[in-house]
Amino acid sequence: MFAKIDERTGEPVLQSNPTPLPALNIKYSFHPFQLSHEEIEKRKLLLNDPKWRPAPLCVVNTMVNHGRVELLAHPLSQKYLQMKWNSYGKYFHLTNLLIYSIFLLFVTIYSSLMMNGIELRNAANKQEINISKNEFEGHNHSNWFPAVAPDILLNTPCYESIRKSSAIVVCAVAIIVYITLNSLREIIQMYQQRLHYILEIVNLISWVLYISALIMVTPVFDADGRINTIHYSAASIAVFLSWFRLLLFLQRFDQS
Repeated sequence: MFAKIDERTGEPVLQSNPTPLPALNIKYSFHPFQLSHEEIEKRKLLLNDPKWRPAPLCVVNTMVNHGRVELLAHPLSQKYLQMKWNSYGKYFHLTNLLIYSIFLLFVTIYSSLMMNGIELRNAANKQEINISKNEFEGHNHSNWFPAVAPDILLNTPCYESIRKSSAIVVCAVAIIVYITLNSLREIIQMYQQRLHYILEIVNLISWVLYISALIMVTPVFDADGRINTIHYSAASIAVFLSWFRLLLFLQRFDQS
């Protein structure tokens, strides 16, 4: 369907013409991007290495390293990347997205349990202190267990502590395992990409997320379980960036 201008009225008129058959049978040759099977076998014999394989996406990575955006935007390059994405790229991305979703689930559950599992303990004997909600409201405090005023507790020094349930410990361990494994991967990418790694804002977001999440889970491994405003701030940053990073994952599918 396409528009044609009527010579008498000057208005566009929609017409439908059959698409020519050659346009339906476009074939792409990716010879500039990858070696054929025969060329690979010849290279193995030349190098006397039966296990030799060409580097994956060598030509595309060269374009990226030299900043040749016009070559990457070429229709043949776009078709080649789309072919690689449909063949195996999207499956790796889905696996990575699934693993990250599990990490996101643990971060969300941990932050919820942390905010709803705050205990007030006596600093002298480390015993839990029970104060009713009405006592807090009578002294103009908020309803969710804020910092305790000394006049309420009769000048007793106290601190906020996290309730160490089995669920929150499991979440904390899972978060640390994920961050440890992904930090190793980020370090490898940093070594390979060097300056390009630092210029990527996504990598900065990942590191801020990892550091915030580690600070958030530290009270679980503390003997007293002390928690303060630093842990609350780290938790809010970790939850926000973890969900924001999920949007970046999903954005990759929109671009494909």
